[in-house]
Amino acid sequence: MRTVAINIGTNLGDRRANIEFALSRIARFALDLRTSQIYESDSWGYTSCNPYYNIGATFTSDESPEAIYRRLHAIEAEAQSTVHRHADGTYADRRLDIDIIYIGNEIYNGEIVIPHPRMHLRDFVLQPLLELTPDWRHPIIGKTIREMSGEVKGKSVITIDVRTIH
Repeated sequence: MRTVAINIGTNLGDRRANIEFALSRIARFALDLRTSQIYESDSWGYTSCNPYYNIGATFTSDESPEAIYRRLHAIEAEAQSTVHRHADGTYADRRLDIDIIYIGNEIYNGEIVIPHPRMHLRDFVLQPLLELTPDWRHPIIGKTIREMSGEVKGKSVITIDVRTIH
């Protein structure tokens, strides 16, 4: 069994309900599910007037990266989430986006890339993980979540809820 870390983001509709929906579906297959607080941030990589809610979660699994990805993608589809990129490749607003951030200390380049290739640049990913796994060390970069979080420029996330949802 390995620890799987994910980030759930939403900036359309009832953002809290979207996160609760995702967590309720993930809880059906995830063992030892833990969640961070909810964080609010501006969009990353594009401009939107709809701020995001993000939450980090960890769970244990012995499934393959592809199997975990398919489960999470099915939850996004069930939520009727829109495609998170426009035809030109730019990011778009979405009801639900679930990213695998890491699976144990695995390095994986297949249908998905693990660890997430931009995790170290995104405060909305690092801050939730700082609560859950601050000492996890990136197998390529060699830095912990704590170290990467300290290096992110222009931090723009705020905690909006001190209680976990799940």
